[in-house]
Amino acid sequence: MNPFKILVVDDEIDVFVMTKIVLKRLKHKGREIDIHYTDCGTDAIEFLKYHNDVGLVLLDIVMESENAGYEVVDYLRNEKKNDKTSIYIRTGYSGAVPTEYMHLVRGIDGYISKVEQTAEVLNGLVCESIDQYYS
Repeated sequence: MNPFKILVVDDEIDVFVMTKIVLKRLKHKGREIDIHYTDCGTDAIEFLKYHNDVGLVLLDIVMESENAGYEVVDYLRNEKKNDKTSIYIRTGYSGAVPTEYMHLVRGIDGYISKVEQTAEVLNGLVCESIDQYYS
């Protein structure tokens, strides 16, 4: 059985390391987790060009630009026409979505505050994403 592929996109390496630690032993319905990392939106788009089997993207918004994360959502949903991959925004910022990216909100499966994220929340959303991806 192929592992469930997750892409963590965040300019803070600590976020990736903690995600990997939390999910290290997670197995859901026989599927192991395969976690990949990029530190910017540009690299995430490049990764997604060559990996069509990513089931979940955990995505920061503010990285190399204020809206880098939204550009990843736009690429995945509009250029690749991929509605199967779950996208969860993980951000330390709060506030309104810029007007030019408002249409992308429908393409986002959820938001998680970096401050309030727990292992239980992360495990739950990964299990939910696995169920959705393979349904």
